[in-house]
Parts: sequence; C-alpha cells; structure tokens
Amino acid sequence: MTERFRFSLEGRERTALIVISLALLYLLAGIVRLQVFEHAELSAQSEKNFLRVVPIEPRRGLMYDRSMQVIVDNRPSYTVAVVPAEEIAEVTLPNLSEVIGLDTTEIRRRIKRNLISRYQPVPVKRDIP
Repeated sequence: MTERFRFSLEGRERTALIVISLALLYLLAGIVRLQVFEHAELSAQSEKNFLRVVPIEPRRGLMYDRSMQVIVDNRPSYTVAVVPAEEIAEVTLPNLSEVIGLDTTEIRRRIKRNLISRYQPVPVKRDIP
C-alpha cells in the first residue's frame, strides 16, 4: 500500500509542477508581450500622461492704501522649467537660451544646481513677464 501511495503522490507532485510551470510561463509570456510587442504604444500613452499643464488665471484685484494710491498691482508671471529625464536636443537649448535671455552654460548650471529628481521639473528662470 505504501508503494501505491507514493506513486500517486509523485503523480500529484508532477501535476502540480506542470500547473505551476504553465502559470509561470503564461505570466512570462504576458511580460514579454508588454515589454517587446506593445512597448511603443504604451510608451506613447505614458508620455501623454506624464505631465498635464492646466493654466489657471488667478482672480486678484489691486490693493490701495488710504489715499487710494495703488500699492500692489497685478501682472502675469511665468516660470520656465525643464524636465531633466527628457533629452534636451542641441537645437532646443539654444532656442530656449534665446527666448529667456540666458546662455546655454548658465541653463545647464541651473539645471544641475536645482536637480531634485530626473522626473521633477527644474525651474530655469522665474518671474518671466
């Protein structure tokens, strides 16, 4: 009886091993499909979800002193920021330099100085009217 019991247990072990192997093979095939075959589509979708800029115009008024002289005025102010994880093309940096009025070495220095994470925007120039 023990021989028969051992034989059926070996059969169960073999069946369990086959089922587990097939499950792992199925998971591995899914990973290969995502990484190799759907990489371009998922990468493009990820880029679209990476950063969404939603401009919100502030509602502010002028502040006056007792004699009705304006002491605080409003004007738009913008910050130019660069995401270091994205490749900065050699064409983009001179164009950016021309627009914001800083040379390319100064822009690179500010990016290195203010770098927190490769995926966090790094402010290059603040208070641009």
